[in-house]
Amino acid sequence: MATNNTSEYQLTVQEIAQKELLRQEIEHLKAQNALSEQALLKDLILMLREKEQIIGPGLQPYGRSVKLREAVLTKPKELDFVLPGLLAGSVGSIVSPGGAGKSMLAMQITAQLAGAPDFLGLGGLKRGRAVYFAAEDPEEAIIHRFHNLCSYIGPEERELIFENLDIRTVLGKQPNLLSKSWVDHISSLACESRLIVLDTLRRFHLADENSSGEMNNVLNVLDTISSKTGCSIIFLHHANKGSVFSGNGDMQQASRGSSVLVDNIRWQAFLSTMSKEEAKSWGVEENARKSFVRFGISKQNYGIPIEDKWYRRHEGGILKPAVLEKAPKFVSPVTKEANNGFNC
Repeated sequence: MATNNTSEYQLTVQEIAQKELLRQEIEHLKAQNALSEQALLKDLILMLREKEQIIGPGLQPYGRSVKLREAVLTKPKELDFVLPGLLAGSVGSIVSPGGAGKSMLAMQITAQLAGAPDFLGLGGLKRGRAVYFAAEDPEEAIIHRFHNLCSYIGPEERELIFENLDIRTVLGKQPNLLSKSWVDHISSLACESRLIVLDTLRRFHLADENSSGEMNNVLNVLDTISSKTGCSIIFLHHANKGSVFSGNGDMQQASRGSSVLVDNIRWQAFLSTMSKEEAKSWGVEENARKSFVRFGISKQNYGIPIEDKWYRRHEGGILKPAVLEKAPKFVSPVTKEANNGFNC
């Protein structure tokens, strides 16, 4: 179903014709009830797979014209958002420093799509199948994390999650988005899913993260899978050191590596630990500061923007909305007296 990035969209007329002839031969075998000829059928299927490209029904190798008249005369369907601002069939990212809780956030998002309650306050999300690729944590850590999450969830909702959420631990499996076998694998899962999460992007390629050309190739693969299948893909990504030290993790430029990782996607969210300045503003004690994280969307091309959300880590690392009130500003008597002195 997929091919390496050097031959994407380069089907020749002869290859298309050959593929169609092979399809017709298989249909002929079915019509003649010749499915007992397993060896021939198997050979045909293998040949088809070798020739198959990432393009599929409804997509053309060089794009297709927008039906302008129909666009004007017919009211378009409502935009389908998987998450606030994240359009179905598009690629996005969640950028965060290490240890801020983005893996738990990703697990809660995928669980909510599958059937879990809205712990994150994201609103009513359309339910659907979700796949979460965990490439950074060992299976034991994933099991503990999921067990803790389900301790907050009722039995009926758990059954929905068991049916609709697929968590795959691929630590040490060397997943590679520029490998045909891995693209085939992810594409097959995307065909049946509403959302796929890759945790983290760095673990899914061997390319140079700072090379715009190489990162463009990686994102092209994700774009092709998502646009073909209608499944959204979110990759988790680390923030760069500069944004971490300066406290600017909520900026688009916080993403580590090439700017292509920001410019070539249509949705970027962030998760950042409460800074000391923010803690003072909200009246949070220093020993509790790191329990609070802020989630927001730093880049959104579609839909109505949402306000940033504060979460607090609960037992087991579960993120839930935090109730915060701005700390009252204290004006010292000396300052007040000095100000009055200058007022005429």
